[in-house]
Amino acid sequence: MLEAVSGFQGNDCFSMLVFMVEIIFIGTGGGRFNLVRQARRTGGFRIHGKAASIHVDPGPGAALGCRMEGINPQKTDALIVTHAHIDHVCEAPVISEAMAGFSGFYGKHIPKGILIGSKNAIEGTPEYERAISKYHLSKLEKAIVPEPGREIEIAPGCVFCALPLNHDEKTGFGFIISMDGAKIGHISDTDFSGVDWALYSGCDMLVANVIKPFGKAIPDHLSCSQAVDILKAARPKKAVITHIGLELDKAAEKEAARLAKESGVETMAARDGLRLSI
Repeated sequence: MLEAVSGFQGNDCFSMLVFMVEIIFIGTGGGRFNLVRQARRTGGFRIHGKAASIHVDPGPGAALGCRMEGINPQKTDALIVTHAHIDHVCEAPVISEAMAGFSGFYGKHIPKGILIGSKNAIEGTPEYERAISKYHLSKLEKAIVPEPGREIEIAPGCVFCALPLNHDEKTGFGFIISMDGAKIGHISDTDFSGVDWALYSGCDMLVANVIKPFGKAIPDHLSCSQAVDILKAARPKKAVITHIGLELDKAAEKEAARLAKESGVETMAARDGLRLSI
């Protein structure tokens, strides 16, 4: 029987005869200044397991990032868009095109794959226009606006559950995915206040968008100082910070080490192309 990999193994895990859930960081940059400069890529991240392959928040460069990492985006079962800001949703139409099936080389497309997205991304509201067009939604088998706490089966053995956040895109969400015996949590862009962080407990890996270093703050996004309290409340086995802003960029590994020391949770900073196994 194959055993799960424990710890941060990165690319070395491919030399081991194991079965695992893998997280691949296509892009780890956050914030509008990084968005336009692309100091770090902005393609989101992927979760690959036996049950499903999932792309989370495909911002600008998601498809190119997949190519650079040797990933075929056509082999995507589900797309998750946590909120309708451009660095999270820009290439959702591209990934939906990749997911679609076809009856022949030039044949009619067959709706395929699942999109789980915020209300602003899928339906639009008086404040936001729909971020993903009806045309691209038609390429998907299902497009679902999740309700917090309600489970959605992406595939047999892969269950998604949306959790509340407090972002200026009010329909945004975080989530926990249970797949192949592992639990992966994600805290997308959010303000620290107004969220019960204990809801994110029980994760083998918690991926948190942390844009600012210790001692810095910005509305509707997290800093390392706030991430300490989140990790103390959620108590994941391991944590990774991503969606890193320019001020945090050069010091990300040092700040992650401090975050681990102060929270008591093993924590690292993601980098573009990083692969982690659970």
